[in-house]
Amino acid sequence: LADAVNDGSSTFTLFAPTNDAFTALSQADVTCLIANEEVLTDILAYHVLNFAEPSFLLSQASFGGNGITLSSRNGGTFLNDAQIVSADTYITGNGIVHTIDEILIPPQYVGVDFCDSGNGNDCDSCFESIDFTTGELNAIRDAL
Repeated sequence: LADAVNDGSSTFTLFAPTNDAFTALSQADVTCLIANEEVLTDILAYHVLNFAEPSFLLSQASFGGNGITLSSRNGGTFLNDAQIVSADTYITGNGIVHTIDEILIPPQYVGVDFCDSGNGNDCDSCFESIDFTTGELNAIRDAL
């Protein structure tokens, strides 16, 4: 992501979770993500499209079969269960940022306890939502 942002010739759309979305992660989830770089990378990459897409052009076709479902309900626009709370939050020369209220989880990790790997970072149920704030959350949030 950093390369795309810094490379003026590439374009991107970023669906950036709110601070509240990050603080909803449990300590176990944070520990698991920090310990599983591949999973963390997959989750972060799932928030990025490799082209700039303003909100008025977003359609199901924008997501190219990657498992994200775009829908409108209750007056809002959703990517799976994450609501776009601020469309076109930032528009730069090569990208657009939309703010969402949840972290998007790639389909291969939904319902999977990827932490149960014998690495000492096991958790009972990854991606539970409880309030927790830590410096590691800031590192994950800053990576987006």
